[in-house]
Amino acid sequence: PISHSLTAAGDAKISDAQSKWGNGSGLFDGNGDYVSLPAHASLNLGTNIFYIGCWVYPLALANAFGSILSSNHATWQSGAAAFNFGQNSKFRLSCFLFSAAIESTVNLDLNMWQYLVATRVGNQFALYKNGSACGAGTQTAAVNFASNTAVRIGGNSWDGANGYANAHLQDL
Repeated sequence: PISHSLTAAGDAKISDAQSKWGNGSGLFDGNGDYVSLPAHASLNLGTNIFYIGCWVYPLALANAFGSILSSNHATWQSGAAAFNFGQNSKFRLSCFLFSAAIESTVNLDLNMWQYLVATRVGNQFALYKNGSACGAGTQTAAVNFASNTAVRIGGNSWDGANGYANAHLQDL
């Protein structure tokens, strides 16, 4: 296992108000909160097989691109990547180099825990909600969350107020 140093910004915090299990979850209020970790090669997924999963308890879907995990580029540019939710009540995996985001075909549920997953095998991507397939696509581009920048949990830096999650997040 690789250990990463985490730094909270805004009023991101551990909350005991909700948790899938245990004593708490990360609480992000959709207003400038995020947790950052330094760039590390382990977060550059490239074209390798990968799995990203997180328990999410959305409190609101008003922000169009509430990020679960994102690169910390100042703008949506080459190297930027995000696993996020909000727009049209869907969740998605997007990368600047993709021709189109991989987006779910099902809506998220407010005020309920749901397990969201994005996978890659070869050039095939799939999305899952609570274990059921709900989105797929083909892309050849590499997915690199830490391409010389820090990585953020709960918010991104290129969508302004629309980039912050208003949710509890657990077990990313």
